[in-house]
Amino acid sequence: MKQFLNRKFFNLGLVVLVMVIAFISCTPDSNLRDGIREVTFRATANTALITEGESITYIDSSLNVASRTWTFNGADITTSDQKEVEVMYSEPSFDTVNPAEQSTGFFTTLEVEHDDGTTESNTFRVIVYPEVEAAFTADKTSALFGSTVQFTNLTKNRRSEFELEREEDSYLWEFEGGTPATSTAENPVVTYPEPGVYNVKLTAHRAAPEHDDIEVKTDYITILAAIPIEPKFSANITTIEAGEAITFTDSSSGDGDSWKWTFPGGTPETSTEQNPTVVYNEAGVYDVTLEVNRSQDGESESITKAEFITVTEATGPYCNDESNLVGCGNNDGEEQSLSDWVITGDGGEDRNANFSVSTERFSEGSGSLKYSYSEPGAPAFTDNFLRYKEVLVKVDEAGNYTLSMDVFGDISSSGTEFVFEISLVNAATDVEANKQFFRKAGGSWFTATTSVDLAPGDYYVMFKMWNPGFHADLDIDVYLDNITVVRN
Repeated sequence: MKQFLNRKFFNLGLVVLVMVIAFISCTPDSNLRDGIREVTFRATANTALITEGESITYIDSSLNVASRTWTFNGADITTSDQKEVEVMYSEPSFDTVNPAEQSTGFFTTLEVEHDDGTTESNTFRVIVYPEVEAAFTADKTSALFGSTVQFTNLTKNRRSEFELEREEDSYLWEFEGGTPATSTAENPVVTYPEPGVYNVKLTAHRAAPEHDDIEVKTDYITILAAIPIEPKFSANITTIEAGEAITFTDSSSGDGDSWKWTFPGGTPETSTEQNPTVVYNEAGVYDVTLEVNRSQDGESESITKAEFITVTEATGPYCNDESNLVGCGNNDGEEQSLSDWVITGDGGEDRNANFSVSTERFSEGSGSLKYSYSEPGAPAFTDNFLRYKEVLVKVDEAGNYTLSMDVFGDISSSGTEFVFEISLVNAATDVEANKQFFRKAGGSWFTATTSVDLAPGDYYVMFKMWNPGFHADLDIDVYLDNITVVRN
């Protein structure tokens, strides 16, 4: 919306551009008086600084005029021979795309020929500003009662835009229903204490050349009454195994702005996040409580969902995460990890008693799995099967997978090498999907890897060690750590 409040011609301190040219002669002349030639050329303009759409009046008061020619640059007419002429300027002399660029202005020239054949001329410089365009925005147009609103002045064609050192712009804001009700700040902040729908008005004023514009936005700000808080929430899952996590989502109504959750049996037990994630490490049935608060009026409401979360005993770790790791087995001194393995000899005899956790030697973390085996006497071809049967690798998509594990052989018998295989075994058929043979010297960690194409299904890791016949009085401790299966 544009409205001109006042259009005044700005007079630059009586900067009536007058060009007086006097000719002085040393010989008698009919125009001489007391030895001084009478002024014969005089031209004036009522102003030189205007807003686009305004006019300037030029007057030629010269004497003994035989002919005159006005030439107008940037005006709505280009020439005139009138003694007095009013000229409108419809376009600004500034570059409105790059307003900081100084304007050279428009130029008006008067050339007069006198009766005696002499000519005289004068040039006027005119600066034409574009019209002021009041405009603004707010950081919010709908809010709860008692809220503050930040207004930003977007007025165009202010004096300071074109002449950066000039600060001759002023503003008057009017805020219906707001506190303060009026403001002269450039970018005010206003509080609305009562519900309602309110207008906002901005009057932008430029002092020189003087020009005003008004922007009114009707029903611009909507202030809402408080509605009761109704706490509500949901969970992405409500039945899990111990050690798994649940994400809770707040869906409360009533413009709450702070939250307090209580999770008996969870980690963490409390949270102030709006949508927290909680881990439950122990089997059980648990309540969940959410309290929602609104700071503007101090209102608070809570809800408790009794026996909302059911946590069952873990049935066996499935090592999955968001990356391509589909199986894992780091054993940081945890005794329960031993029960995930089935250790047998050639004839299927149970050798789990030879299996333990070591915290003295490991490649990562703080522990590893240790298998000890002794075979006195002459060398023999003896197999030892270490099956990681209770930790299944879940293959959901056919593809190529890599099995990797860190192995350390501590050999105290007469030989210096030990022989082993690693493989992935189909859990449904106990058939090896692949196997990779290694013959390594003891005394240092070695990373053994093998890759294989797997169909969808469940698999487990197997480590097979044997005496290939070159160890008499075999006595060896083998350490396993950092077992992973990765999809390539």
